[in-house]
Amino acid sequence: MKSAAEPSENWTDLTHWDLTDIAALRMGFSPAQRSILRHNVLIPDMWGVLDKIRHYMPLCSIFAAELTREAVRMAKKPDSTTNALKILGHAMHFLQDAGNPWHARPLLPFCQRNHTLFEEYVAANMREGFCFRNALMNAPALSIPHPEFIHRIGDGAVHLAKTASRKFPLLDSAIRNDLFWKQDENIAAVTLELLTGCLHMTEAQIYSFSIRALSEPQPFSLPAAVTWTFLGSDRRRLIE
Repeated sequence: MKSAAEPSENWTDLTHWDLTDIAALRMGFSPAQRSILRHNVLIPDMWGVLDKIRHYMPLCSIFAAELTREAVRMAKKPDSTTNALKILGHAMHFLQDAGNPWHARPLLPFCQRNHTLFEEYVAANMREGFCFRNALMNAPALSIPHPEFIHRIGDGAVHLAKTASRKFPLLDSAIRNDLFWKQDENIAAVTLELLTGCLHMTEAQIYSFSIRALSEPQPFSLPAAVTWTFLGSDRRRLIE
């Protein structure tokens, strides 16, 4: 039986797992920290059927912000680093949901018809086919990912959702009308664009968590890559 820490085959498992792992790796988190995040980014889908509405806009942006704030509060407590990272993993789930075109729209039957088909397509191409994971690993790094959202992760989720919503008509129409949409390189390019947006915003979330957790003396160890980013001109840019 597959454990909760392992990805399975759709956006809610494999894609969340890979986005989280790549973002944490690129931002300098240790293998142990990445493991905690990867496990916990999957947990919100186990919270029950009644919780499902939280995973759709606008609620997922609210929970992305609130859980990130809770992770920061937890990181300031003695000996609470692991619990803080667990909550941050939960927050990442809701942030990333906002970047899925079917989650960026209302939870209504008429606009959810191809939801599962798209998620299965993304997962099938994360490590095979179009190999989205490799492309994400090589995505350009930003000195401060989305600085305007560092202290407003909820607004970052809204930004992701707006971008995803604009792509919905193209993707949904292709699934409905093109028997060969899964082989379409344009569909792959649009999907990679959405995934890259999710990756960069997840990096912004990690950055936000790290620097806010250090605003007062506490035991959280800031990854070296985030520390380097926060030095010099980047620090002045953030303050401004």
